[in-house]
Amino acid sequence: MTLVRMMLTRLRLYRLQVSIVLVLIVIQTVLGLYLPNLTADIINKGISVGDVGYIWRTGAWMLALTLLSGVAAVIATYFARARRWGWAATCAPPSSRGSCASQRAR
Repeated sequence: MTLVRMMLTRLRLYRLQVSIVLVLIVIQTVLGLYLPNLTADIINKGISVGDVGYIWRTGAWMLALTLLSGVAAVIATYFARARRWGWAATCAPPSSRGSCASQRAR
């Protein structure tokens, strides 16, 4: 329990960045889960009726949402990587030996 408390205490410094990463991951997940619905709409409302315009419009939406999901993933990865290095600097300064677990024992 003390490790969890220590982690939460140290993460307070990065509350904004962690929140950004979580929001971007949620956006990426929702967009990824919405794409099969658009595929089903293309089949049900476009192909079965023969509406080529609907197929193109929905396909363009799928492409845009896929690109947006990719951008969210890249930005989330950037923030997570940047925060990981900040976390490492906060958790185990260069002058100390060991990790957060060894600092707890001190």
